[in-house]
Amino acid sequence: MTDAPSHFALSVIALDEHAVRIEVTGEIDLVSAPEFSQALSRRIATGKNVVLDFSRTVFMDSSGIRALVNAIHQCEDHGSTLVVTGELPHQVRRLFEITRIEAALAVVRS
Repeated sequence: MTDAPSHFALSVIALDEHAVRIEVTGEIDLVSAPEFSQALSRRIATGKNVVLDFSRTVFMDSSGIRALVNAIHQCEDHGSTLVVTGELPHQVRRLFEITRIEAALAVVRS
């Protein structure tokens, strides 16, 4: 069994004219969080609904949570939605539990 990659990458996939899916691979940390945040902001600013897939995210720290909180506020301003879908890796799920981000962010487990 191979370990998931720790480098950061994201893929943006158009679901339809109103929504995109962003698949995040690797680590969301102090170095990669700005790119993650910008990717979210760009889509939300155009009124897109965003579906996030963290199933290949091996690590997230408070920088990632901060990017999510900013995106939640931006969605409120633009009338967009932000939803997390797919299986959350243990570390990401635990961070969501500790920070209680799920109180403000829809998480749909598959």
